[in-house]
Amino acid sequence: MAKIGRNEPCPCGSGKKLKKCCGDPRAAAAYTGIDRQNALERLNQWIDVFAEDDWEDASDDLWGHYLDQADELPPELMQFSQAVEDMWCAFDYLGERGERLIDVFMAEAELGDGERAFLTALRTSSMRLYEIVDALPGVSLTLRDAIEGGQVTVKERTGSRTIGRHEYVAARVVPRGPSGGPEIEAGLLHIPGLIKDSVVAQLREHRAHFLDEHRGASIDEFYKTMPPFFHDVWVGSFLDPYVPTPKTTDGEDMIPTEVQFDVSDPEAVSRALDDCTELERDGEIWTWTGKNHEGKLIILGKVERRGERLVLETLSVERAERGRAMLEAIVGGCVRHRATSHDNLHRAVKESLRAKYLRGEDIEADKPDTQDGGLPPEIVERLILG
Repeated sequence: MAKIGRNEPCPCGSGKKLKKCCGDPRAAAAYTGIDRQNALERLNQWIDVFAEDDWEDASDDLWGHYLDQADELPPELMQFSQAVEDMWCAFDYLGERGERLIDVFMAEAELGDGERAFLTALRTSSMRLYEIVDALPGVSLTLRDAIEGGQVTVKERTGSRTIGRHEYVAARVVPRGPSGGPEIEAGLLHIPGLIKDSVVAQLREHRAHFLDEHRGASIDEFYKTMPPFFHDVWVGSFLDPYVPTPKTTDGEDMIPTEVQFDVSDPEAVSRALDDCTELERDGEIWTWTGKNHEGKLIILGKVERRGERLVLETLSVERAERGRAMLEAIVGGCVRHRATSHDNLHRAVKESLRAKYLRGEDIEADKPDTQDGGLPPEIVERLILG
């Protein structure tokens, strides 16, 4: 295998030249898990004494408009958020003085070689968006940079057991961890499959805008600004989960609608409904069928006689309007419109998902390999029937 030149792209997939990544003697310097622990403890102690205000400003910036809802996250989710916050506040955030906390700390502190090697590796790292190319459970993940390209295999015991191929994550990769190889360092955020395409598109836009506004800036400088974006996407998937607007097979917004009529002659109404070729009776319920825009026979709704009331139920406002016109035409003066009501299915599903996630249930339910994208069974059923 040919030797890689120091000015060529680093094989780890970071997008940097070898001499500024894994070929940098400082980044390649070895450190142990104890070095890591000691360095972070000393850094946190220093921040508590000398940089508490800067930390709070950085934390507020990370949480953005979700700041007031932070306490709603369950502990198992908060630990991921806390890890991202720790890295962002200390290693990425530029305060009012235009310098990062880690730079001030490293200039002042007397550090051991291993501690300095660890902090240097983190100082030059950045959070990026990756696609999982391969996973060896309990051992490793192979990641592809979704924007910059390039692949890297990282040692990852926990994430490799729960994350599948083709899922997307935001993560911070260091070229050499305590294991001696590339590792994910603190804070891996899963990006839901339903929104990954939107996230990729937005990230590309942010990248183009940043590089246009900061001519000569490096790609690393751009990604140093991105943890709040990734965190906002991730925390929003729990506090304000994205739910696609469901559609009927005719392309109408799926809004369950009920139309009620007062009935003056129940028997006459039943006879009229029996004579309608679009309705099929089963007891006191008539199923309304018809063809969609593709010419396929589908169920459009149902009509039910409830004493002196006639009730039409459909999955869209448009179908309800058509059904009302049909019923008023076939039963004549035997009915009088009483009320029309709508259910907000979109809001109901969103609130159901939010409550479920915040209870710690089904956090990994959104799998891209499933056709329904992790939607609740009730909405999937309606999509199929619609």
